[in-house]
Amino acid sequence: MGPRVRVMARVAMRRRARPAAAAAVVLALLLPGALPRPAAAHDIPDEVIIPVFVREEDGRLQLLARVPLLLLLSLNVPKWGAGYIDLERADPVLRRAGEAFAREAPLFAPDGTLLPPALEAFRVALPWDRSFDSFDNAHAAVAEEPLAPDTQVFWNQGFLDLHLSYPAPAAGSVSIECNVAPGFGDRVALDVIYQTPDDDVGAWEENLFHISVREGRVVLDPSPWQAVGVFTRSGVEHILTGWDHLLFLLCLIAPFGRLASLRHLLIMVTGFTVAHSVTLVSAALGHAPEAIWFVPLVEAVVALSIIYTAVENLFGASVRRRVVLAFGFGLFHGFGFAFALGESLSFAGDHIPLALFSFNLGVELGQAMVVIAVLPLLHLAGGNDRARLLVNGLLSVVAGHAAWHLFEPRFSELSRAWIISGGAPPSISWVLWPVAVLGAAGWLVLARRRRRSKPPAAAGSPLRDC
Repeated sequence: MGPRVRVMARVAMRRRARPAAAAAVVLALLLPGALPRPAAAHDIPDEVIIPVFVREEDGRLQLLARVPLLLLLSLNVPKWGAGYIDLERADPVLRRAGEAFAREAPLFAPDGTLLPPALEAFRVALPWDRSFDSFDNAHAAVAEEPLAPDTQVFWNQGFLDLHLSYPAPAAGSVSIECNVAPGFGDRVALDVIYQTPDDDVGAWEENLFHISVREGRVVLDPSPWQAVGVFTRSGVEHILTGWDHLLFLLCLIAPFGRLASLRHLLIMVTGFTVAHSVTLVSAALGHAPEAIWFVPLVEAVVALSIIYTAVENLFGASVRRRVVLAFGFGLFHGFGFAFALGESLSFAGDHIPLALFSFNLGVELGQAMVVIAVLPLLHLAGGNDRARLLVNGLLSVVAGHAAWHLFEPRFSELSRAWIISGGAPPSISWVLWPVAVLGAAGWLVLARRRRRSKPPAAAGSPLRDC
């Protein structure tokens, strides 16, 4: 097994825990006491996982899916008694449900055309049925005789197992979308296990994809160029929509808004880039602490980095100190990028190193777009030292205020994780008082400097470029 396959195996093991967890949620909600009861709004879990297998056999793509019956709410499945499915009269409705699934989770040919589905078989499965642990077991289960008509299956406590087949394209990779049960929004997701033959070991190699409506159309076996395009775009979108990273970048460059400071900006941004690239790749490959408090710690430190940088802007930002600051906090921002990437890394197929490089390239492109767009505005707004002082102060105060509102819930989440892991709960006053003292001292220093007769640059401006 090569290194890329081992990485994918680790990703798949972590991702397979999600269907099990979701199934546990469904069973915990629906099975206690095994007594029929009317459905209520709280019977719908936060995320409904549909396990799906896709494999090419005999010149056709074979798709097996297990759809929770609770998603058939709008189809009015025939019932009897206290809400049991009337298995004698349910076949037409269940067939329509299978056809609806084929429309809402379509497969596409490499050229984007829709592959026509054929519903080969369907059956109702009991809630405790565990046959969808592999393609072969699932295929055998769907082909079995249907349940006896007098079997008591409450209308939202079992599964509808489906077997669909599609014509296999001669070349290229197929893709899939998830628009299942639109009324549930993005709470419905497909866990697609796409199997391809591995001739070296004479077995099937599996790639797992967790797909909701947010991901759009996903290629199940992407080519290298497709992986580059998808992950580069993802990196650009993440930096442009990640407000915490954007605020830190703005605070980082705010004191150096003159075009003459391009060299200083390049040094700082390079330090930030190198740092977050190291931790991004390391964490995405699984080399990051797995403690329950680590993710909230990183998110809290990312918010704190904005607060600290905003306060330092009011005191005086030197290039030497700012390079160290950009590198140190960049390590934590890299972990944040990796957390965002982790959900979609499986979309890379066999091209994980290329996907990591492309995502990081996208982040850098988005970062460069922000700097190129903001720098001329800062240069025009800060025509003299006093104007630069005002613009820098305004940006820093606004960014610091926004970051504090990001920090509070993240710190609360860190406290909960710390308690769960057995530690004493930290207090937010650990951060509140130092920040308040530093902020008050900074404004006193600024007020004193404004009273000086000399321009801020001559008197030791807080906006030092070196």
